[in-house]
Amino acid sequence: MKIGIKNKSMKKISILNLIILVGLLLSTMVVIIKTIMGMEASPVLTYLKPFTDFTDVLKFASGKMGAEATGNYFPFAYVLMAALEWISFGNYKVMYFVIAIICCIIYIGFCIKCLNKHMEKKEMYLNILPLLFMQFPMLFALQRGNIEIIMLAVCMAFYILYKEEKYNLAAIVLSFAVCMKLYPALLAMLFLCKKQYKAFGLCACSSLGITGFSYLLIQNNLGGLTHYLSGFTGFLDIYGKLLGMQYNHSILFGIYYLLNNFFNISLFTLFTSDLMKVYTVGIVMIAIALTLYTIFKKMDEWKKIAMFTLMIVSFPQVSFEYTLILLIIPIIAFITDEKTKRWEDITYSILFRIVADTDEFL
Repeated sequence: MKIGIKNKSMKKISILNLIILVGLLLSTMVVIIKTIMGMEASPVLTYLKPFTDFTDVLKFASGKMGAEATGNYFPFAYVLMAALEWISFGNYKVMYFVIAIICCIIYIGFCIKCLNKHMEKKEMYLNILPLLFMQFPMLFALQRGNIEIIMLAVCMAFYILYKEEKYNLAAIVLSFAVCMKLYPALLAMLFLCKKQYKAFGLCACSSLGITGFSYLLIQNNLGGLTHYLSGFTGFLDIYGKLLGMQYNHSILFGIYYLLNNFFNISLFTLFTSDLMKVYTVGIVMIAIALTLYTIFKKMDEWKKIAMFTLMIVSFPQVSFEYTLILLIIPIIAFITDEKTKRWEDITYSILFRIVADTDEFL
């Protein structure tokens, strides 16, 4: 039985890694061929200056730059970054590399803990590295230095505690991720799936408490509450209508892409049309329906995790590429599920990688 389970897990991870490596190879070859032919070639990742998502916020936390960092994150994220700025002694890139290395170690440790019973150690170590670090979203997140890499580490800790049925502790840990960026809050629905209402309430109360306390700690940087909220909504508006569409994989971007290519409809036209109202109402109704369906429907746990995570990475108006690194959690849950059928092993492996690495083929 154990041999069969290990073969099943190995089959899944082999398909996933094969698609990752093919995608990375193809995207690299496209850039090389275009360069040789004298054509304009976008880099495999981005033109943007490396690590600036991290270093700019550290500068903001130190009071050296009051720029567009305001409104970008929730207050707890700024408290965390202010603490990192304080111990960095101005060496922002060094601090980023330290944090990135710690996060990568946590990612590897998470995979080892989850996969340890499902494959031989040698095979496990060889397969973890491409699964984690050769996929486009992870490369993009590390290149940008976005706080998403820290949030993923926190979400991984939440998942381990959740699997070990330490629900109250898992709820508190998840609240720290929610207080960095709101959308991991959808993972709290997993508590409702298990009828852990106390843990759900604890996560909600902890998130509100941490956010409020964090704002009081750093309000001198963020300004008055009205000013902060204005900056927050302004940031979302600007990025939603302009910059955010450059590295966006939301459903809304998919609609815009199709309308722009087939009907030459611009972003301005889209965002000033009634279609936005229809989209917003529609996506909220779909999200509510899918959430209720996932909570009450009897299905494999990895499918519930996958459903909530897919909603996290595709339903917001702007969902940057690095948000896709959250998919590593349902992917690992899928790999370690012992009850999947043969057609599921192949089909879902391909679907997971297509969703996560679409940009490598574009």
